[in-house]
Amino acid sequence: MSASTVSRTLHNHPRISEETKRRVIEAAEVLNYRSALYPGSQTLKALGLILPTSAEDLLMHPFFTQVIRGISTFAQARGYFTMYGFSREEEEKLRFLKQYAFSDVVQGLILMAVYQNDRCIQFLSEHKVPFTVIGRPETPGNVLWVDNDNFHAMYDVVNLLIENGARRIAFVGGPAEMNVTRDRLEGYRMALLNRGLEQSDDLITHADEFSEPAGCRALERILTFESPDAVVATDDFLGLGALLALSDRHLDPIPCVGFNNSAQARQQDPGLSSVEIHPDRLGQAAARLLIERIEYGRASESHVIVPTRFVARAITQHPV
Repeated sequence: MSASTVSRTLHNHPRISEETKRRVIEAAEVLNYRSALYPGSQTLKALGLILPTSAEDLLMHPFFTQVIRGISTFAQARGYFTMYGFSREEEEKLRFLKQYAFSDVVQGLILMAVYQNDRCIQFLSEHKVPFTVIGRPETPGNVLWVDNDNFHAMYDVVNLLIENGARRIAFVGGPAEMNVTRDRLEGYRMALLNRGLEQSDDLITHADEFSEPAGCRALERILTFESPDAVVATDDFLGLGALLALSDRHLDPIPCVGFNNSAQARQQDPGLSSVEIHPDRLGQAAARLLIERIEYGRASESHVIVPTRFVARAITQHPV
């Protein structure tokens, strides 16, 4: 209650002495001032973000920082702060999620990745906590979600490589349980199938994290058995790692395509072709849907698909 409201209320109570009224109003003014400086659960509004990464990767990987920037920019403009929890371990992510879901400060949550049999989505749905996810849920139902069309983005990349002469295309994916990896793998497989090309499991591998060393190790496993004439990676860092594996073996450069269109892809020599997925727009859309759900009880749309754009660089601009 503000000091002005207290003053009006006390005015209607003539039996209270003027000195008592003065002290009560002074106390209300102090409390109102402190509330403005140190907002409590009555005034502070926040969104909770659950990130599938370590603290080190959070700082190093541009995808997460760009998504967070998009979320934070939109949320702040609507009067919301953002709070973060990050871990690669499912149990720890669930612990953060439960703390936020049952707090008086966090009004809703954003999951920054979607997994097969996702327990975080199951928990939030069961407890009717407002949330959105960045990624395509297995069973969308009433889940609000934001994503790219990952199937068609990868399908188009593989078709482009085939048109340029590639026939043995390696796939270097992120963690296999992530839905984004599964969607892009399905696009890869369908493009090969539609062109009548062999689908060899020896040309498919997965990394346990999104980093150059992980991408290098992943392609090394393929090179042990196969000699691809092109590589598609579900992340720029994995693609850069694949190029490093080729260099370490003193092999000639081959077309390689990543995702995210990061600064690292642009700075690589030769440059790494990449698919621009607009992480900041993914974040803004996720924040918008969630805040609409919080403030109006429903969002204006159930999901948002952010368009992608292929960016060709260096060797991938020319036929194989």
